[in-house]
Amino acid sequence: DKILYLNLYYKMFDGVLAMTNALCKYHQIYSRKDAKIFHLPMTVDMKRFAINIERDNFISYIGNKSYYKDGVEILVKSFLVIANLYPNWNLVIIGNSGYDDKIRKIAMNADLDKRIITMGNVHRDNVPELLCRSKILALARPDNLQSEGGFPTKLGEYLSTGNLVIVTAVGDIPLYLKDNESALIAKPGDLECFAEKIKYAIENYENLNNVRKAGHNVCVNNFDSK
Repeated sequence: DKILYLNLYYKMFDGVLAMTNALCKYHQIYSRKDAKIFHLPMTVDMKRFAINIERDNFISYIGNKSYYKDGVEILVKSFLVIANLYPNWNLVIIGNSGYDDKIRKIAMNADLDKRIITMGNVHRDNVPELLCRSKILALARPDNLQSEGGFPTKLGEYLSTGNLVIVTAVGDIPLYLKDNESALIAKPGDLECFAEKIKYAIENYENLNNVRKAGHNVCVNNFDSK
């Protein structure tokens, strides 16, 4: 099946919309020489996230079946490292991570069951308010083949809220975001580094308005569906 796709099916394309540079290069190898390859990382309807709402001390993540794919395990364990330092901050997991029971067990063992909140799946209409209400939005995606070839659409939603984003340097993300300029960027797979970024974000939140605004501008200039 793979040989059929690579040598026949791909040759039928007149054009390709690819989310990442890795996919652009891949299709350049197997597509026809005259095929048009267009790099389109993602799009977001920014009007959905233009909500004037009071921000709470939440560090939030949204995703489905993503405990390992998006590094939810690293995010949860990073929060455990800093939780006692900042008792007024909570971690919110929106969507079914695929291991919500495991997360709840970890939270209970750490006596943080009221501060690590698993919401399960929510209606898409509720997503903008949940993200806008959270001061910090986090994505601890690990470095692997999937993150190299894919691009997280949730990152556009994060940035469109104008809230502070903490993300890992995987795939094409560093092409758009710079550490401490438009987001806080951690090393992928490094729990201590991610925890330090959370700590820095909380302690300096009021002084990071320029980072939040710059991240929002990155979204306007690169991901706005209009």
